[in-house]
Amino acid sequence: MNEDVVISGITLRFETEYESFPSFMKESADPIYKGILSVCQNLEKVDKVALIVQANIDGTEFDSTLEYTKDNISILKDVINPFYEGIEEYETCEKIMKLYSTLTNN
Repeated sequence: MNEDVVISGITLRFETEYESFPSFMKESADPIYKGILSVCQNLEKVDKVALIVQANIDGTEFDSTLEYTKDNISILKDVINPFYEGIEEYETCEKIMKLYSTLTNN
Protein backbone atom coordinates (compact mmCIF):
# COMPACT_ATOMS: atom_id res chain seq x y z
CA MET A 1 0.00 0.00 0.00
CA ASN A 2 1.06 3.54 -0.68
CA GLU A 3 1.69 5.36 2.63
CA ASP A 4 0.85 8.70 1.02
CA VAL A 5 -2.74 7.74 0.28
CA VAL A 6 -5.24 9.82 2.24
CA ILE A 7 -8.98 9.60 1.80
CA SER A 8 -10.73 12.73 2.99
CA GLY A 9 -14.00 12.04 1.27
CA ILE A 10 -16.08 12.98 4.28
CA THR A 11 -16.37 16.52 5.56
CA LEU A 12 -18.83 17.19 8.35
CA ARG A 13 -19.94 20.82 8.51
CA PHE A 14 -22.17 21.75 11.44
CA GLU A 15 -24.17 24.90 10.77
CA THR A 16 -25.43 25.42 14.33
CA GLU A 17 -23.45 27.93 16.41
CA TYR A 18 -22.37 26.19 19.61
CA GLU A 19 -21.74 27.98 22.92
CA SER A 20 -18.83 25.77 23.96
CA PHE A 21 -16.78 22.79 22.89
CA PRO A 22 -18.51 20.49 25.45
CA SER A 23 -21.95 21.46 24.08
CA PHE A 24 -20.68 20.87 20.54
CA MET A 25 -19.41 17.39 21.43
CA LYS A 26 -22.57 16.50 23.32
CA GLU A 27 -24.80 17.43 20.40
CA SER A 28 -22.49 16.25 17.60
CA ALA A 29 -20.94 13.04 18.96
CA ASP A 30 -23.22 10.70 17.00
CA PRO A 31 -22.55 12.11 13.49
CA ILE A 32 -18.83 12.57 14.25
CA TYR A 33 -18.47 9.00 15.52
CA LYS A 34 -20.41 7.65 12.52
CA GLY A 35 -18.10 9.67 10.26
CA ILE A 36 -15.03 8.20 11.95
CA LEU A 37 -16.46 4.71 11.60
CA SER A 38 -17.21 5.35 7.94
CA VAL A 39 -13.74 6.58 7.02
CA CYS A 40 -12.05 3.84 9.08
CA GLN A 41 -13.80 1.22 6.95
CA ASN A 42 -11.52 2.38 4.13
CA LEU A 43 -8.44 1.31 6.12
CA GLU A 44 -8.87 -2.16 4.67
CA LYS A 45 -7.80 -0.64 1.31
CA VAL A 46 -5.52 2.30 2.16
CA ASP A 47 -2.98 3.24 4.82
CA LYS A 48 -4.46 6.51 6.05
CA VAL A 49 -7.91 8.09 6.16
CA ALA A 50 -9.21 11.45 7.29
CA LEU A 51 -12.42 13.05 8.49
CA ILE A 52 -12.76 16.83 8.35
CA VAL A 53 -14.96 18.41 11.03
CA GLN A 54 -16.03 22.06 10.77
CA ALA A 55 -18.20 24.08 13.16
CA ASN A 56 -18.62 27.48 14.77
CA ILE A 57 -17.89 27.17 18.49
CA ASP A 58 -18.18 30.18 20.77
CA GLY A 59 -17.72 32.54 17.81
CA THR A 60 -14.60 30.73 16.60
CA GLU A 61 -14.41 28.69 13.43
CA PHE A 62 -13.41 25.12 14.33
CA ASP A 63 -11.82 23.18 11.47
CA SER A 64 -10.09 19.94 12.33
CA THR A 65 -8.81 17.05 10.26
CA LEU A 66 -8.91 13.75 12.12
CA GLU A 67 -6.48 11.26 10.58
CA TYR A 68 -6.44 7.55 11.26
CA THR A 69 -4.22 4.61 10.36
CA LYS A 70 -4.41 0.99 11.47
CA ASP A 71 -1.92 1.93 14.21
CA ASN A 72 -4.18 4.52 15.87
CA ILE A 73 -7.71 3.16 15.71
CA SER A 74 -8.09 2.35 19.40
CA ILE A 75 -10.67 5.17 19.45
CA LEU A 76 -13.06 2.67 17.88
CA LYS A 77 -13.10 0.38 20.92
CA ASP A 78 -12.10 2.87 23.65
CA VAL A 79 -14.40 5.82 22.84
CA ILE A 80 -16.87 5.14 20.05
CA ASN A 81 -18.02 1.65 21.06
CA PRO A 82 -18.80 2.69 24.68
CA PHE A 83 -20.79 5.67 23.33
CA TYR A 84 -23.03 3.36 21.30
CA GLU A 85 -23.28 0.86 24.17
CA GLY A 86 -24.53 3.74 26.34
CA ILE A 87 -27.34 4.53 23.93
CA GLU A 88 -28.03 0.83 23.35
CA GLU A 89 -27.20 0.75 19.64
CA TYR A 90 -25.83 -2.77 19.77
CA GLU A 91 -25.85 -3.34 16.01
CA THR A 92 -23.48 -0.39 15.64
CA CYS A 93 -21.33 -1.82 18.46
CA GLU A 94 -21.09 -5.11 16.60
CA LYS A 95 -19.99 -3.32 13.41
CA ILE A 96 -17.39 -1.33 15.34
CA MET A 97 -15.86 -4.35 17.04
CA LYS A 98 -15.89 -6.40 13.84
CA LEU A 99 -14.07 -3.60 12.00
CA TYR A 100 -11.61 -3.16 14.86
CA SER A 101 -10.90 -6.88 14.89
CA THR A 102 -10.39 -6.96 11.11
CA LEU A 103 -8.04 -3.97 11.10
CA THR A 104 -5.96 -5.17 14.05
CA ASN A 105 -6.04 -8.86 13.11
CA ASN A 106 -7.46 -9.75 16.55
